[in-house]
Amino acid sequence: MGTFAFYFCSRACSPATCTAVSGESQLVVVIPKRGHGPVPAVRAATAVQLNWETNMTKTVSILLAMVMCMAGGPVWAGTFGIHAPTVRMVPPGQSVSAAFMILHNHGMKDRSVVAAYSDVADVVELHNHITEDGMMKMRRVDAIVVPGHGEVVLQPGGFHMMLIGLTRSLEMGEKVAIELEFADGKRLSFEAPVQMAPGGHDHANHGD
Repeated sequence: MGTFAFYFCSRACSPATCTAVSGESQLVVVIPKRGHGPVPAVRAATAVQLNWETNMTKTVSILLAMVMCMAGGPVWAGTFGIHAPTVRMVPPGQSVSAAFMILHNHGMKDRSVVAAYSDVADVVELHNHITEDGMMKMRRVDAIVVPGHGEVVLQPGGFHMMLIGLTRSLEMGEKVAIELEFADGKRLSFEAPVQMAPGGHDHANHGD
């Protein structure tokens, strides 16, 4: 393979004028005298460089977005976000599971989640735990209110979503589609991975 040499011409010549010598492969950089203007070849090379950098930037951005999705990064719709959603892994044949997550509201006004849906369950209900007669029981709630500039944690022993009437067995690590409906009619869809969640629900103490 030939070597590359840089030759600087003091006059405005063309690359064809600066020929190779001794059989070497040479890269000719032409620097014209003042007043001859920029060399088209140099402008073209600069354009190619900028185009390559722009394409690389777009590619990196897409890859980062894919990584965030695979890692279960936050899902945002305007000023409302969902962080760390999970669906509890349950043994095959069990008909009930639960979903947990953190609801973020970066807006000024309160946002109320009034319903939820999933294709893996016949019904998704909003629930909370209460203490009644010295016992902790689950109760269905009409809404989960997320205050402005606040958050609500859906977790075992607190607010959560019950997936009732599972339509199929859940697989560890799979993504379950969930959709939230707000009081203003807007909806937000996301996916929650199936994982082993801490704690458990006492379904015997589950009230209406």
